[in-house]
Amino acid sequence: MSLDYFQGFLSQVGVPTDALPVDGRHLSPEQALKLLPHLLRTPVTLGNFAQRRMAAHLLLEVATGQHPVTREELHARMRRFLRLLVLRPDGYLVRPTTGEAKQRVGEVNVAEDGSLRVGRFEVGPFYAIEGGRLWLVDMELEVLREAPSLGAYAPDDGVVLPALEGAELALVDTVEGLFQLVVHPVETVEGLTRLPGAVRELVQNAPEYWNAFRHKPHGERIRAVSRLTTSVVLVVGTAGAGAAKTASWGGTLGHFSVPVFSLTGEGALALRLVGVSGGRLVTGAGQVLGATYVLHMANTGTPGPTGSVPPSEPGAKAGARGGPGSGKRFTEEVKASAEQAAGGRCVFCGRPTTREPGPAQRNTDHAVPKSRGGNNTLDNAQNTCRTCNLDKGSKTTEEFLEGR
Repeated sequence: MSLDYFQGFLSQVGVPTDALPVDGRHLSPEQALKLLPHLLRTPVTLGNFAQRRMAAHLLLEVATGQHPVTREELHARMRRFLRLLVLRPDGYLVRPTTGEAKQRVGEVNVAEDGSLRVGRFEVGPFYAIEGGRLWLVDMELEVLREAPSLGAYAPDDGVVLPALEGAELALVDTVEGLFQLVVHPVETVEGLTRLPGAVRELVQNAPEYWNAFRHKPHGERIRAVSRLTTSVVLVVGTAGAGAAKTASWGGTLGHFSVPVFSLTGEGALALRLVGVSGGRLVTGAGQVLGATYVLHMANTGTPGPTGSVPPSEPGAKAGARGGPGSGKRFTEEVKASAEQAAGGRCVFCGRPTTREPGPAQRNTDHAVPKSRGGNNTLDNAQNTCRTCNLDKGSKTTEEFLEGR
């Protein structure tokens, strides 16, 4: 399959080539919506965050439009990003087209509304370079002329090596570090005011998930908040309360669509498009705008215009049953082999696993549980963190991914 500039970019950020439309001359709203889940299926790192953020914006722009977009128009839309930067959670402004770090603006902290900020800069939105200064942009990526400049654009070649050193770090681990000191125990719905705005709005409107969330250990709550925040930032562009008040994508007079996300009882993302008409812009999509509990869009059974998306997770196994090792524990040799095959990361969430006690502790999971005939061969062994292994419980890999 011969890839054009746009298709090649999507392939670079994690969309499998066999998932790309065969006819690359146009991209329909339905096709764009089906491509979006692939950005959430593989680990988001500091190194690929900016490019995936760009891809998410492009796909949602097409998904919320009325008509298919031509290849030429897609290429023109991509060129807008050549003058833009986006802030990573480690404090670097980077180019969304290449992921190259250009300027360090400071240490990122969690603001009162849950957004990740360094002064006037926020992780998620794009910023334009114009006249040697940095500017806010609107949803069409045009400079907001009424807003003041955010400061001088001062690229520094000295930031490249330090930025590259952490490029492979899973984004959720960076976000989790920011939340360790600011997310406090939550026992009541009223206590949700302590959570990031986007997380609060999602959890408040998902009673079944709230019931499970409040019974999790504090460390697992922080991990859940971090995962959810990471996905909100990637897809919506903010982690604060503004995630529920995002202006419409490409809103024009007449009929258009907005993306609506909601949280299921299992903490998975349900996505559908909602048409809006009446000749006015949508200034808020209510409390359902947000993203997923884990970096994976599973088939939640929620009806939508594009149908269901089959679950998939690189590295996860269907498993094996029966034989002399049925129902038995793995040997240390099999555990080590599974860990090596996964590159020392959890096959479900992508976080690095460790030998130290805690949420990231290495657990070798039976893809088909021992209680259901799963054996102790390498075909049934997969490397996971303790959090995901506990979440999976007695489910098979397929059941776990479908229910997320």
